[in-house]
Amino acid sequence: MSGTGKKTFDLKYGTSGNVRVVIPTENVVSSFSAPPACQDLKREIKKALEEPRDFPPFASCMIPDDRLVIVLDPETPEAGLLVESVCEIALKKGVDAEQITVLLPTHSPETLMETLREHLIKSCGTPIKVIAHDATLPNGGSYLASSSTSDRIYLDPAIIDADLILPIGQIAFAPLLGYKRNFSTLYPGMSSEEAIRKSHGQANVELEPDDERQLHQLVDEIGWLLGIQFTLQVVASSDGGVAHVLAGAPDSVMRHGKELLDECWTLRIPERLETIVVSVDKSGTGEHGWKEVCAAIETGRKLVEHGGRIIVLSQLNEPPGTGIHQLARSEFPTDVMRSLRETLPDDVIPASQLARALDWARVYLLSSLTEEFLEDLFMIPIEDEAALDRLLQNELGSTAIIHSAQSVHGYVSND
Repeated sequence: MSGTGKKTFDLKYGTSGNVRVVIPTENVVSSFSAPPACQDLKREIKKALEEPRDFPPFASCMIPDDRLVIVLDPETPEAGLLVESVCEIALKKGVDAEQITVLLPTHSPETLMETLREHLIKSCGTPIKVIAHDATLPNGGSYLASSSTSDRIYLDPAIIDADLILPIGQIAFAPLLGYKRNFSTLYPGMSSEEAIRKSHGQANVELEPDDERQLHQLVDEIGWLLGIQFTLQVVASSDGGVAHVLAGAPDSVMRHGKELLDECWTLRIPERLETIVVSVDKSGTGEHGWKEVCAAIETGRKLVEHGGRIIVLSQLNEPPGTGIHQLARSEFPTDVMRSLRETLPDDVIPASQLARALDWARVYLLSSLTEEFLEDLFMIPIEDEAALDRLLQNELGSTAIIHSAQSVHGYVSND
């Protein structure tokens, strides 16, 4: 930051955007920057697996005849390097490559899976099976058990038949579960379409991360029923990287991961502000879409005063889903909420987040979408960076600048 009476911020957005914004010093009440990526990720992963939390080294968890299933969250930053490190240990331990499966949730991008296959052939010198769960299987898979709430749990057959299950993912804030955690990828993404749809019906964007959620309790119970004793998780950095690597006993990993998440990705301000400027950068997959943009808008909604401004920097160009289309066809933003609860489209969470924000504040969006469509969505389009600069020259009032806002949990201490 520099300049007399002005503060300068360099904001990355999308996959390649980078803009410098200058705002009067008296307006800037708060700013947030995401943590940097660790300098030697390969070394950090190796250390975490060799010196895990409250558990022996990962290599001691398996024998040569084991069937190893790596349950991978597709949004995990640096997923290729994490999986590679695990596979290298398993292969050195004598586990046959044909006994290793990298399993992703249903509807995971084929491009991501192909990238992982190519990465593992190069790094491990042998093909490793990388597949997505098939949610169209009868009941969504094989029967595991009945939960404490009498739900019959079905999971991918590879999970049920595995000798060793290793979840790899990220500890992060998540609207459905409160937190992405050790076993989040197992359910409902490894079960049936019906289970996935049912989970959408439990979405409540008004809850805080630590609030009780029935789905969270079920997911943890499934991990216990499977007897999973070891997990590998990361805390993200800015721009789709990794700030911290954690491995070991699930409870210990989650406890320390939540501490790091609070330290790295939480923004607290004393009172709501007139303007919130949020940037949306790359996710762990290297892209960003409606999910990330609406999560950033939700961050802004929690911090902006009623009738204030949320200014969003993105390169959004993803076709809208059913829920977003429903919002565009409604007369007022909140009109869509009942329809979303009844139809439960795949994008019910981002559509609900956007509708609530639009009912609360004015939302300005820099993106690659057409001006006409954004106006149908009750948003104010920002044509380009020059238009953004002109907007920021107006009287903003009290302002917060938030980098990587899609991953931030923001709250007002006196609310």
